[in-house]
Amino acid sequence: MRHMQHVPSPPSHPSAADSLFQYAMGAIQARQFQQAIELIRQGLSLQPRHLPGTLLMAKACRLGGQIEQALEACARANEMAPDQAPVLMEMALCQKRADRLQEARQTFEQLLALAPDQAAVHHNLANVLQRLKEWGPAEQHYRQALVLAPNLAEAHFELGNLMMASGRGMQEARLCWAQALSVRHDFMPAWDKLSRSLQEADGIWGLSEIHNQAASVDATTPVLMNIAKAALAMDPESTLGLYAMGFGLRLQGHIAAALEPLEQAISKIPELHPLYRQCVFLHTLCLMDLGEHKRAVSGAQRLLALAVDAGEQAKSNQLLAGLALDEGASGKALQFYKAAVEKDPQSLNAVTSYCAAHLYATQEHAYQQPAIARELIAPMLPAFDTITFNNKADPDRPLKIGYLSGDFRQHSCAYFLLPLIEHIDRNAFSLYAYATEHREDHMTTRFKALIPNWRKVNALSDEAVADQIRADGIDILVDLTGLTDGHRLMMLASKPAPVILNWLGFLGSTGVPTVDWRITDEWVDPVGYEWPGCEPALRLPRTYVAYAPPADAPDVTEPPMLKNGFPTFGSFNSLAKLSDACLETWCTVLKAMPDSRMMIKSKALRDPAMCEALLERIAQHGVSAERFILRGWENKTAHHLEIYSEVDIALDSYPFNGVTTTCEASWMGVPVVSLVGQAAPARQGLSLLSALGRPDRAAKDLSTFVHICQTLATHPEQLRQERSTARQRMASSPLMNGPDFAQTMGALYRQAWRNWCATPSSITVSSS
Repeated sequence: MRHMQHVPSPPSHPSAADSLFQYAMGAIQARQFQQAIELIRQGLSLQPRHLPGTLLMAKACRLGGQIEQALEACARANEMAPDQAPVLMEMALCQKRADRLQEARQTFEQLLALAPDQAAVHHNLANVLQRLKEWGPAEQHYRQALVLAPNLAEAHFELGNLMMASGRGMQEARLCWAQALSVRHDFMPAWDKLSRSLQEADGIWGLSEIHNQAASVDATTPVLMNIAKAALAMDPESTLGLYAMGFGLRLQGHIAAALEPLEQAISKIPELHPLYRQCVFLHTLCLMDLGEHKRAVSGAQRLLALAVDAGEQAKSNQLLAGLALDEGASGKALQFYKAAVEKDPQSLNAVTSYCAAHLYATQEHAYQQPAIARELIAPMLPAFDTITFNNKADPDRPLKIGYLSGDFRQHSCAYFLLPLIEHIDRNAFSLYAYATEHREDHMTTRFKALIPNWRKVNALSDEAVADQIRADGIDILVDLTGLTDGHRLMMLASKPAPVILNWLGFLGSTGVPTVDWRITDEWVDPVGYEWPGCEPALRLPRTYVAYAPPADAPDVTEPPMLKNGFPTFGSFNSLAKLSDACLETWCTVLKAMPDSRMMIKSKALRDPAMCEALLERIAQHGVSAERFILRGWENKTAHHLEIYSEVDIALDSYPFNGVTTTCEASWMGVPVVSLVGQAAPARQGLSLLSALGRPDRAAKDLSTFVHICQTLATHPEQLRQERSTARQRMASSPLMNGPDFAQTMGALYRQAWRNWCATPSSITVSSS
């Protein structure tokens, strides 16, 4: 049984009635109808003849299913203001909800005489007439509604339903449903109607386009599965149906199950048929999801051999690049990405992937990344007219801060965003979230509770997202994505907010001229150092992130070397960060300590082929494979962290340092040693260790790195003592001081805002 939230006693002064009605409107928006009714009842006890309040009571009762009470409220409202349009509209809606269709028809017609140009009146009257099976008049009013409001998706949809119900035929109905989707592509009832219509005898209609569009809206819907089942019901050998089934299963997260229908389709389709390549492409993505690296590489190579144009060649090269990066072969990945860009220079996906991959290769590549991004990305961005912002240029007023991200979920970025959102000053800043990912979980629930203005924009176009941000009046937009998957660079290029900052999710340059600053700190970007071509640095004073450890982290254990008699080094970073320079650094440590071992744990090492490839790379540096322990994926965070009990000392990756892994190792009591480079990705370890009070474990060169590792490994009692107090020290460090971090970030927001207030409030946005 749902318990009604406590409703405060009515204030004694009459003007409080309006406040109660305002609270009631909020309760209605939250679908807490009984609470709204109680609030309105209190308000009406103070002002019994309050017309808006009486109509609000009718609406709350109607939406809450209390139809008789709703009609009674309408009657009272009509006594106060006979035959007024707002009263008649609510009365007609209540009559319609009560199935008093003839009365509703008469009321809507009476309202139509008062407001003949209101699309909503024509639409609602048409709905009533359709239920009365008066097909001709109903169609007339639907079409008039669409003359007045061409983008009214519901009217297009209901007109399609009328075509079917009146016997006009499937083809006309489909055209109406398609029109509904053309004006609102996330209108799922229309997708469902189209998918079900595939069961008709005239065959599969637009299946490929339907399922591709539906997939971009919401993977949790059954639309794709309806399409696949309908196609296979008509023809059990339908290759298109098998493809749709595989597509739908992958979107629902049933990756292994998706392989079977795709393999069936591949076995039936001639190689020269376009659907064959589509099936191989999707099959390869599934193999990548499952970590079956060797088979995925074969699939990507097959696609490249079958490619019929430059676009397909580019996509195949991108697949091969991503697979190479998964191996840690960053040089090979760059070659494939470069080939993709050369084949399809207008592919923003290929260009951004190529630019981002520079951070994983050598120090020289990382240093060049901003310049490469500016050179390749900026010319692809559209030019826009002069934009005048309506935001009040008051440097000290409360600000609206928007966060754009696909990681408001169980993701490494969430553990660094959470402390800021929990502790930021709500008097100085109003928070908005623009979630670009459809997946949600328990972490999403936490963010939704903390960010009152939640906008799910994954199905919206770049233009629609920008319009939403402008409509919300955002002062500072914080992009948490950069060049990673799901980026919205085209939207950022339209400058939807006066100030745009890049932070957290990507440490390089976006290449987008409208991004004003990137948030960093004095360790990652020392004062006086500028990364050529990169967005200007806004430096936080202590650390550019704050960390919130997982609640289910297991207890810290003693160093395993006390039991083993030898030190075990470890790294839990992704293989993409294990460059040749990184492996050479680690192998130098192992050579200096012949009795030591090293554990490498990474998601990609689920695949025996990946383990074999990694050991081959290690062998090139002169260290025996027997000294390495390779571990794969752990599904649960607690199980993942528990494996730190088998590691004495964590070695950071280079030249792309770890962030989450450094924080996790430190929380589990495992000391981290990092090698510092020139570009920002190779200085993250220095930043984190400085925040933890251990800058001495960030080595400036290889010999110092080896010396630090030897010193730690030869003092096991010191390690044991350090582990026993690690969490207390980390919890009291700047890295976990959420309130302090939120305060300094707030000051940085204010600094950026004051900078904008000192400049003209209109700019010309152009890719040049």
